Amino acid sequence: MVRSLDDLMDVADPFEPVFRAQIANAENDIRVLPADPAAGGRVLYRLQVTARSSASGTILCGGGLLVDHGWLRVFGVGVPAWCCTAPLEWPKASG
Repeated sequence: MVRSLDDLMDVADPFEPVFRAQIANAENDIRVLPADPAAGGRVLYRLQVTARSSASGTILCGGGLLVDHGWLRVFGVGVPAWCCTAPLEWPKASG
């Protein structure tokens, strides 16, 4: 059963505050890159995970994360500077 975005977002204990606290208290430098809220909603819907899941932190709060001054990049819903966005469809088979 596919759940609506409203159902996925409407949770009693969303992960966002935990995510933001983890970022703020991290030992290494972590920069959260801006995300398009509409893109975050589309990705959350496609993945069918609720706002309670840990994945929702990156999906809803960031286009991506730069950890340790960019040494590690964590893909979120996409960052135009990275020339990519989150895939919303499976690639078409060729041949």
